[in-house]
Amino acid sequence: LGFRHYALRITNPLTTQLRLTEEPQPMCRPAYLIFALLSASNSATSSQQIPEINTDNGTPLNDNECSLYLAQSSISGAGFGLFTTRDVQDGEGILPYAEAPNIPICIVEDVAMTDWVHHAYVWSGRGLAQFECADVSDSIITLGSLCNFHTYLLNVEGYVDGYDDEAVDRFVHPSAGAFSYHKGQHFNATRTIAAGEELFIDYGEDWLNTREGTFADNVPRFDDFDKAGKILRIMRDTFLNSTFDINDEVISLVKDASGVLVNRVASLIPDTKAKYEALVENLPRKDDSDKAGKILRLMRDTYLNSTFEINDEVISLFIHAARVLDDRVASLIPDTKAKYEAAVKKHLDEDSLYADEDSLYAMAIAKSTVVNRGVNWIKENGICMDNILPGKSTIPLIGQGAFANRFLVEGSRISPVPLIQILNSDKMLMYGVRRDKENNELRVEYEPNGKQLLLNYCFGHISSKLLLCPQSNAVLINHCSSRRNGGGQCGINGPNAKIRWANEWDPDTPVWLEMSMNQLSAATAANSRGLSLEVIATRDIQTGEEIFLDYGPNWEDAWELHKNTWKPPTEASGYRNYNPLTSVGGKAVLRTINELEDNPYPNNIITACYWYEYVAEGYGPDEMGYYMADDYIYKGDIETSSELWHCDILKKISDTHYEVRILRLQDGLDEVLLTMFPRESITFRMKQYTGDQYLPGAFRHFIEIEDNIFPKQWKTSFDDA
Repeated sequence: LGFRHYALRITNPLTTQLRLTEEPQPMCRPAYLIFALLSASNSATSSQQIPEINTDNGTPLNDNECSLYLAQSSISGAGFGLFTTRDVQDGEGILPYAEAPNIPICIVEDVAMTDWVHHAYVWSGRGLAQFECADVSDSIITLGSLCNFHTYLLNVEGYVDGYDDEAVDRFVHPSAGAFSYHKGQHFNATRTIAAGEELFIDYGEDWLNTREGTFADNVPRFDDFDKAGKILRIMRDTFLNSTFDINDEVISLVKDASGVLVNRVASLIPDTKAKYEALVENLPRKDDSDKAGKILRLMRDTYLNSTFEINDEVISLFIHAARVLDDRVASLIPDTKAKYEAAVKKHLDEDSLYADEDSLYAMAIAKSTVVNRGVNWIKENGICMDNILPGKSTIPLIGQGAFANRFLVEGSRISPVPLIQILNSDKMLMYGVRRDKENNELRVEYEPNGKQLLLNYCFGHISSKLLLCPQSNAVLINHCSSRRNGGGQCGINGPNAKIRWANEWDPDTPVWLEMSMNQLSAATAANSRGLSLEVIATRDIQTGEEIFLDYGPNWEDAWELHKNTWKPPTEASGYRNYNPLTSVGGKAVLRTINELEDNPYPNNIITACYWYEYVAEGYGPDEMGYYMADDYIYKGDIETSSELWHCDILKKISDTHYEVRILRLQDGLDEVLLTMFPRESITFRMKQYTGDQYLPGAFRHFIEIEDNIFPKQWKTSFDDA
């Protein structure tokens, strides 16, 4: 999803919100509903002894059987999707850990959308990431990038897992700022998910609504299913209460009528057979968008004669149905008697047929839009997606690593690596910025002062500016080579995995490998992606063993040079007056703006307040401009809240309440004054651009693709191409 477009933010607690910036772009190829990237992996068995490791983020599933699969989506024509092969209870994690760190991406004004396609795949940075930089998005791995979107069957939501900037010390360790300190997302079920169901995540319907004139026009929204459910129920009640013979012609006529009748036009439809016959050739306008209200009780009393003909009563049925139908709703109504009966009988038991719950019928229709794959089919035809378990790397001071969740036999797939491309690696350069009067972020330095952290997670080639960035948990896999002792489980053993092009399961990859740079540029401008790698075991890998790739000799030389020449931040750099955010905690002593003049926080620390705009009759500011805020109490862990705003502490009222000022200038909005604001809703955050990833000289280098598999036509600069 898009950071310069409608972008869904993963929130905590279970709510989703969107922000609007520009018109969204397609996440992948058009289909009945949106679908995501491809992926793959396999598993097997063995018996070597492996030292115990620290898996900070979780533990393997008890039975250690693969439970997350990539397979053909249950949505017809929608490519691949993610499926669970075990029952997941409401609130339970899809996996018992956060799969991989999310990677904040900061954007400056000169990054053209035609240069890279990340804007069509990443999430809004609202939450922890928003304090990294001014215009930020989050690359959220695997479930955040591979789950499809079904507007009615949503069943997965992400929770922020946290932030840890104490993993390394910027004054001691050369690896400071070289990896993401954001611990990723836990993805939990928002309802009970049965084994065999596809996982659907909420992109937000505005992502569809702003793409008028595309395939998104025909994607049913939640409200469409609700209305179609009412119609299905009304049809059922009507037919049960009559001797009317339900046949294909009747059902087809209802469906066809609903496809052209909408709100305002419905009032113009004739209400008798004579009027109908006189005006039947006239078609309604398709741009009438407002729909009329309820039809349940209107239709319930409609009585159809036992011998079918187009009569006044039938026309009445069409009129009332039209008041809640448009083209999308009509597409959900069964178009034959057989389909109608199947939809009712398959998904509603006999008792619920007469229930007064429209949602039962809406769910029946929603389920009819997907194919029930079945667990056995998924296991036979799908690809395991949870072979990797995240944990603290056995190599010191480099953050997380990838560990085998089960035995992986030599030659098996460990992880899929679907890729999204950046045509010109110069777009990863970062510059000093400021904001103009219109609150736009502008460059103030002509020489770059660093590179995006994203670069360290992308693949590339020394003779090309093309970057290919993974969208799976393969980003956890660390470097190990046979050229040097890498420490940890790497030692002198060398890597136990390699990458290769995913020609078997991603049908687009062989095609894209033949493209020229100009063709890649055109595809990128069209927001397309089509390349995938996969990680393959080069020897048997034991359960719990850390997985390693060789990042290449140029990467290794660059890292050795960085270690040997690295120096800690100086006073003049502005990065010396620093304290890790993690060590500050939300319970540190708060200081008012007056107290900060004599006793300031470290340069990287600011206060943040839990706040959202509340609108209600009678709720307004007092004569001093302050809003009462004693009930702004966050329920949950405030450190992972996505509703935090930079704020000033104006006055201490008591040990438990303060006067605060919410700062919204960055969003082009006025500040907000609050009184009696609860202490438990105030915490600390990092000041933008002061985190380790912005340190001058922080290590940056792409992961190398071997020369013998990198297409020759890409071995040229973007400008030359």
